[in-house]
Amino acid sequence: MEASHQTIINLEDIDLYCLETTMEDGERQREEEMMMFWEDDELLFLSSKQKNAFFCRNHLYRPSLFSARTEGVNWLLVASRQLRFTARTTILAVDYFDRFLASKVEESRPWLTQLCSVACLSLAAKLEETHVPLLLDLQVGETRFVFEAKTIQRMELVVLSTLEWRMNPVTPLSFVDHIGRRMATTTNTPLHWDEFQRTCHSTLLSLIVDSRWLEYLPSVLAAATMIYVLEKLQLLPGSSNQILSLLNITKEDADGCYQFLVKYLSND
Repeated sequence: MEASHQTIINLEDIDLYCLETTMEDGERQREEEMMMFWEDDELLFLSSKQKNAFFCRNHLYRPSLFSARTEGVNWLLVASRQLRFTARTTILAVDYFDRFLASKVEESRPWLTQLCSVACLSLAAKLEETHVPLLLDLQVGETRFVFEAKTIQRMELVVLSTLEWRMNPVTPLSFVDHIGRRMATTTNTPLHWDEFQRTCHSTLLSLIVDSRWLEYLPSVLAAATMIYVLEKLQLLPGSSNQILSLLNITKEDADGCYQFLVKYLSND
């Protein structure tokens, strides 16, 4: 009877993880490439959407509407702060308010400005907030008029109809969130994302009351704000060119908005 021969295998001589590691690296690379594809696609979508939605708002500089915008936006900022709404809710409400004034109002009256502000804030809160106060409780701060709930609801319908139910516009925050998230995951230098995002949001809220805000595309406002905040927080030095390249913005456009931002904040 033949003796059986057994082969002794030394496991230390075999790299059992070689193939698995190679597959993981390959999958990771494909995943990163796919993520970059989707991010580029998202950025192209945001850029095209902002250009399609951007329209001339010069008539908001007429004395009657200029004062109405200032009054309305100031109330929106105060109310949002007291109600602890997010920056996204506030900026969305101001966008609704600006578009409504530009599309519908020839000459605003104080009661109409107040009613429109409340309706725009209510609509934005319903879209963004998890808890929305009752319409009567929404009217906080120093208001000259207090409206019944049914009056505000009717005004909401007027705003929705005037804006053709386009309630998810591109705002500067759309680009801030996208670029900030992208830079945080693709750069070697860790980006303090929470602090960066919070500072960008507060900076934009400081600017929005100034009607010169309307002169710039959301992407340009976002670029100037991000460059300003990165310099202020001393994060990612030399990243301004990367931001401008990603957003396809000229240095001249960014510089003009940046100067507006710096001058306004220095006088604030």
